[in-house]
Amino acid sequence: MINVKSEVLILGNGISRISFKDLITDWPGEVWGCNRSYLDYPEKLTRLNGHTNVMYEAAEYREKHNLSFDIWGGHLGPLGAADKGFTCSKRFCKDSGTAMIAQALHEGFNIAACGFDLGGPDLHSPRLGTIAKHNWIKRWRTLLETYGRRRIRFIGYDHLPYLLSGRPPTEYSNCYRAGEPHLYDADYIEVWEQWSGKSAFSYKEISIVKVKVKYTKTGQVAEMDQQVAAKMQSKGKVEILKAPKTEKPEKPTKKEIILKLLELKIDFDKKAKVEDLLKLLPEVKDET
Repeated sequence: MINVKSEVLILGNGISRISFKDLITDWPGEVWGCNRSYLDYPEKLTRLNGHTNVMYEAAEYREKHNLSFDIWGGHLGPLGAADKGFTCSKRFCKDSGTAMIAQALHEGFNIAACGFDLGGPDLHSPRLGTIAKHNWIKRWRTLLETYGRRRIRFIGYDHLPYLLSGRPPTEYSNCYRAGEPHLYDADYIEVWEQWSGKSAFSYKEISIVKVKVKYTKTGQVAEMDQQVAAKMQSKGKVEILKAPKTEKPEKPTKKEIILKLLELKIDFDKKAKVEDLLKLLPEVKDET
């Protein structure tokens, strides 16, 4: 029987971690991290794992700054610069995050997982934001089948309802690969917008210009998208007459609707169209 120990905080590198700096800094127990999390919390970490090249970088950094965290490896190949090797089942040693979670469960720890967004933007590896990570979902589901859910909690967005459901493992990746936040949570959406510099779920604003059409005898005046007009003007087909005006949609954006539904704790289908989401709002129901 596993002797359950205290709760260990394990850091992933999802952008949701930005919101929990104080919690991490004040954490009273062990703090484990994945990959380049050592750059963010070098003095808090007690254990680190990662890709082989990252472990060598971390070992040099640890020596240079007189730090004391242990480096664990062997889950993705040779031990490399690691001090110790994983002892959990090899079937969980497919990526740094689930390997670290499995090792903690194997050792009997309770787990608080912070920055485990299970896909989407990564604090230290921007290219990962568009790579489908549905295999992570499958591995987490295998972890839960093996160890149960009682010793795992997520800091921030709770993935457990999704992981324990029969919903497709591609549900998250379909969102972030399309350039939208995959976690329908107000705090995450705010961080995502700050990180990406974009507005979540917004309709595309269209810049409209007036043009004189040169290929008609009457020189007809029309309105068209600015980008289209610029291309046609370069080919001598139209002449742009006035500066663009920006047209915004009159109805609420998808983001505004989603944030309102989250605030009211109303369940909704992520794949639903804007019109159907709008119907779930109480004020809309009252009008219909």
